Amino acid sequence: MQKHISLKNHQLNKSQLIIILSAIIIFALIIVFSISTLIYRSGKIATVVKFAPYKATVTLNDKKVKNNSTIYLEPGEYHAVVEFEHFERYEQDFTVSESLHNIFGILTASDEEGVAYAEKYRNQFATVEGYIGTVLNKQGEELQKKYPIVSYLPITNSLYSITYMRETPDSEPVITVKAEDDVLDAAVARLKSFKDVDILDLNLEFYTEFSTEYSTSFAQDPLTFIQEAVPDAKNHQIASPIELSDDYTLIKMHSHNANYGRGANYGYYRVLLRKTDDGYELASKVAPLLTRRSAPDVPDDIIRAANDK
Repeated sequence: MQKHISLKNHQLNKSQLIIILSAIIIFALIIVFSISTLIYRSGKIATVVKFAPYKATVTLNDKKVKNNSTIYLEPGEYHAVVEFEHFERYEQDFTVSESLHNIFGILTASDEEGVAYAEKYRNQFATVEGYIGTVLNKQGEELQKKYPIVSYLPITNSLYSITYMRETPDSEPVITVKAEDDVLDAAVARLKSFKDVDILDLNLEFYTEFSTEYSTSFAQDPLTFIQEAVPDAKNHQIASPIELSDDYTLIKMHSHNANYGRGANYGYYRVLLRKTDDGYELASKVAPLLTRRSAPDVPDDIIRAANDK
């Protein structure tokens, strides 16, 4: 009787062992799968690929990927080609980055069969259209948060225009200002009026007639130096130099148009000079407003003081 009980207990322990071993194997497989997945996804970005209709064939850089899914891509540029019978071929370049991780679009029917298909599966087209709208709105909010000035732009009127452009969807906006000299100061004042916008942070580009060709000068006097170092300065009226510190001097120049009457000066340009052992050197480019880009290696307080003069 005791021998029978011992055998039964032995069989029970063997069953338990099988269960334990099976659990260990399953757990090990899960770990291996997880590790391999992490290795595969390392350095890649989860990217949503969504085109309507969902049965469309999608290739990225000549590699076929699954439509209406999330895939993992390395950061970079991708050329998307999307095709589906009875629809026009779709081609578009996309940037994949930490902030840009959506590749999407809607195909256009090329014949009546395509129109009928789009009508039959209109829920797919509506879903993708709504998704695109949501993503673009979010990108717009993120852009305004990172670059507050874009929330004020564009500004276009009969006097001047202030707009922005980006080379890529992920690049910093370039603020472009187009204004004639007689209203240039008005455009500058408008830029200064924007709340929560630091002028020094901006990537400004002014479209003016002022030539930014520079030459070498060893003059000891700031007025003589600016006339020799900036040849186009001779075509402008130069105000008296303003010493901002022991090291920096501000030169302001403006145009003069006889059509506006005697003494009608307008269109101020600013340039900073830095003292050297031999005289002066240009510490900034010539511009209506100075920024960290146009005045590199110049202290912020000096740039701000120059813009306030």
